[in-house]
Amino acid sequence: MISSDAYMKDVRDIVAQFPVRAVQLYGATEKNIEDFERFVEHTLAPAGVTHVTVTLYYRFEYRSHPEIVESPYTSVAVAKRMSDVCKKCGITIVPELDVPGHQSNVRRTEDMPAPLGMLRVHPDMLEPYGKGNSTLSVCTRHPLLRPIVYDMIDDLMEAFDTKVIHAGFDEVLDIGKCPRCRDTSTATLIADLINDLNAHVRSRGGEMWIWGDRLLDGTRFPTANVGYETSLNGTAPAVDLISKDVVICDWHYNEEPMGHLTPSYWATKGFRFLPCAFNSLKGSEQQIRAAYVLKDCPNLLGTYLTTWSPMSDFIRLAEQKIPEYQKTGIIHHDASLETSDSSSSHLFAEQSSNVFLQMYIPHDIAEQ
Repeated sequence: MISSDAYMKDVRDIVAQFPVRAVQLYGATEKNIEDFERFVEHTLAPAGVTHVTVTLYYRFEYRSHPEIVESPYTSVAVAKRMSDVCKKCGITIVPELDVPGHQSNVRRTEDMPAPLGMLRVHPDMLEPYGKGNSTLSVCTRHPLLRPIVYDMIDDLMEAFDTKVIHAGFDEVLDIGKCPRCRDTSTATLIADLINDLNAHVRSRGGEMWIWGDRLLDGTRFPTANVGYETSLNGTAPAVDLISKDVVICDWHYNEEPMGHLTPSYWATKGFRFLPCAFNSLKGSEQQIRAAYVLKDCPNLLGTYLTTWSPMSDFIRLAEQKIPEYQKTGIIHHDASLETSDSSSSHLFAEQSSNVFLQMYIPHDIAEQ
């Protein structure tokens, strides 16, 4: 049962107590690096944000493997500027690649999506594709996978001058189908890859974050997105096979009738974890209040807002809304956008900017 204290406290007051207060953005380019620098200095730092995750996938200048780079990309020079402004403001920057899923453009159709990065260059790495799935996956036991990803991790840690890496691992829908893997449990396959990448990051004195959905049994945790934010393909037992020094990013975007049950699960399993919000005001508030019940648990690190929209769109909308919100405390939502494509980047930027206000901007913050 959630205590009355968890119900009464303002969401921003709860978030302000957590040691980690993260925001996810996509990587910058020469065209919008100044947007990123301004936003970090004048909005994120004053709001108490402690970590900025930078979603890159293959859109980064991987100098060890230029053949896998997708355009437009974040250059090493831009990465240094992103890192420098974050360090100046006392913010930890966390670059994110993503394996073994999300190896293609997102498209839920009967046709196979277009491969990206490693799969574009090495098509033999493809895990047999399940038609209608959202994205392609790479075989977790392909002999080229680990060497390439180790190099990607090294490139990111050096370019961003950081010790924290986000390795992805979300929505891995195709796994354990190819001849190399089909006689091994999907839980073992994903656990082995998590542990190997984590060992590489740890060998460099670093810390690895991953998304938690593959470790959640979809038959035990009812969610609106069962099979995506939870697993229905046998990977969930990996939760007992992976290193406890991996940080779990626990994403659930909707308000759930039975509440969010996973924070206590990660705590009992012994993992440090971050509840992750996105575009639902009610859903994010529900997550934060569920996490607050565990405020005395050292494994609860804080909160993490994801945006999943072009960086400059999110920044523009957040900056436009802050002055009025500071004066009124009212979050305005453009309901007309709900009638458009629900996956549109504009809608995501609009919704996640509202959650950003809800989570991080107090009413009485001094105007910049």
